[in-house]
Amino acid sequence: MQIDYPYTAQCILRVLCRCKDCQNGYLLPEQPKIIGCPWKCDKCDAHKSHTFVIDLISITEAKVIEWTAKANSTNDMLEILEKLEEEFHPNHFLIFGVKKSIMKKTSTVKLEGEPLLQELEHKLSMCKQVKSLADIQDPGLTMHNAYLLKTTAITRSELAKRTMDLKGPEVQAAQGENMRKAMQELKEASLCLKTPKP
Repeated sequence: MQIDYPYTAQCILRVLCRCKDCQNGYLLPEQPKIIGCPWKCDKCDAHKSHTFVIDLISITEAKVIEWTAKANSTNDMLEILEKLEEEFHPNHFLIFGVKKSIMKKTSTVKLEGEPLLQELEHKLSMCKQVKSLADIQDPGLTMHNAYLLKTTAITRSELAKRTMDLKGPEVQAAQGENMRKAMQELKEASLCLKTPKP
């Protein structure tokens, strides 16, 4: 039976069910208002103890800290995401945190040409994914949204600038679209900063 949870809770808590016969099921607290309750799969009804899930998250969180400290590029960070998605929902809070790190992380290796464009495209993709989830978790004209909008706009602008020498109508159209959206995002970020906070 499908467990009825708010969408945001499903995103940030879901742990992948590893039962061999389960098809893309996720574990969630069976009784979320009770601390320490068992976790139940939303597809196959398998159960795991609260301790099992918390230990899994704690161990993985420690690994994430170790992995990100050693990461030298966006590609390294994307490999971390792939590892995490073997255990958690794509919008689990651990994955969400790595996506935010990709937004901020600068490669320690000097990149030019195609590798640099790929890195910027990956960063822009992470910006959009983080902003999409933030619009659900923390909607409105908030300081957090201002930061996300500004970071997205800067990444778009840098991507457009780095493709100025490339030819072709599709490339030029993408450049124009990125610049237009960057300007709109900067305006929205400014509005967030100007809006009085309660």
